Amino acid sequence: MKRRLWKLLALILFLPVLLVAALQWWAVSRFSPEKIRAMIEESHNCRVSVGSVSVRMWGFPARVELRGLKVLPREDSRKPATPGETFLNVDRALLEVNLWGLLTGQLEVERAHIDGVALQSVKWRDGGNSLRMLFAKPGTQGRPASVPVTLEDADEIPEPNAVPDGEDRPFHISELPVTSTLHEARISNASWTIVNQRRRTVQQFKDGNLVLTGMTLDPDNPGKGGQAHVTAGTRIIIDSQRLNLRTMDFLISLDGKYQLIDPATGNLNNDLDFQLTVKRGSLINRIPTLVKLNERLDRLKGSTGLSLDLPPEASLMADTVINGRLKDKVIRFTDDVFFPFDTCQIALDKESWLSLRDEQHLFTGRLIISGERSKNVVATLKEFVEKRSGVLAKLLNRTLFENIVTKEGNVEIPFQSTAEIGRPDVALSDKLLNALKRAGTEAGKDLLNDALEGGDDIKSIIDAVKELRKKEK
Repeated sequence: MKRRLWKLLALILFLPVLLVAALQWWAVSRFSPEKIRAMIEESHNCRVSVGSVSVRMWGFPARVELRGLKVLPREDSRKPATPGETFLNVDRALLEVNLWGLLTGQLEVERAHIDGVALQSVKWRDGGNSLRMLFAKPGTQGRPASVPVTLEDADEIPEPNAVPDGEDRPFHISELPVTSTLHEARISNASWTIVNQRRRTVQQFKDGNLVLTGMTLDPDNPGKGGQAHVTAGTRIIIDSQRLNLRTMDFLISLDGKYQLIDPATGNLNNDLDFQLTVKRGSLINRIPTLVKLNERLDRLKGSTGLSLDLPPEASLMADTVINGRLKDKVIRFTDDVFFPFDTCQIALDKESWLSLRDEQHLFTGRLIISGERSKNVVATLKEFVEKRSGVLAKLLNRTLFENIVTKEGNVEIPFQSTAEIGRPDVALSDKLLNALKRAGTEAGKDLLNDALEGGDDIKSIIDAVKELRKKEK
């Protein structure tokens, strides 16, 4: 009797070990480098190589680790192929899962960690995106490559039409077989380089890090536990090949809680409020909007004497917080934004927006000049007017200057920037033009009041105009 009891006890203890051993054998055969390579290549338009895979089913949690993943375009997916144009490399990917949770119908991911990501993609001159081509279905044909845009024809190329680069079906929570809990997902040491042949720019996301914690996804209840805490940071660099200089170098960070799954549709949320911080020390240099604004202001020199002569490069003097909303791939500011650069300040109004689909935008705001630079601008304006008429300078000091120069002595130039962000159409805003009109009206009122009171301002201006006419003759 005791011997049978011992045999039964041994069998009870041996069965879990046997099951885990069988699971380990199945996992090793399933998650081999060859199997992973074949699985990815069967579903995507790419070539894959995997350095090594290790599987551990005995531990708590179970663990799968992959090293040396390399993804490249298929040789026949785009002709002629350009070596090194598009690639995805991952140094290490780690997944830790609590397998015992599967017994209760739940997938519990303790940790998903991807480290050392290097990605490069191209927006082709004649349309299309190599990254979308890379992850399209096998056999998807792309548009042929063309030579990079030259300086001579860069401004003459029309906007390409949209090109079908493969399916872009959004993720839906019903695709999950079981309820899934994600304790921590992390991407570290990530970089992404985007070469835009048409714009002749290179955009880089460097030193990228993303941490997502505390999210549960229930296929039967999209609104349950879809909120996660997200922390992210990266460095955004834009280099202009046409100008041969760096136009932007921003350090940004994001921290907050987000409902990543839309409770109504079950798709990834397409309407997110966010708060982004641009770090002190971030740089801009000859960004298109300010270049065009300077061109507009330069035209006022001859008629008003307004001369700013701003340096093309500026550095952010303090952290700047941007409150915005991302909906339908359009970023819209939900609060006013103030950028305190060292050479000037830029204030953008609430409701300014930028479309990520086609790079169209509408920015309304103010260029603000302060400190010694502002004093020099005001002095130049006064000198310009006084050379023409001292009485006129007196009147403009009470009217025009009050609309351009603040009580603090800052010069404020309202502007509006529209069209494509890389080639904006910048104009002095209606606010400034109305201020100029008001200045003329108020000057006329002052002259009328002065005449009614028996003053001689009108006579002095008439004499000044006569004198100017004599000089012209």
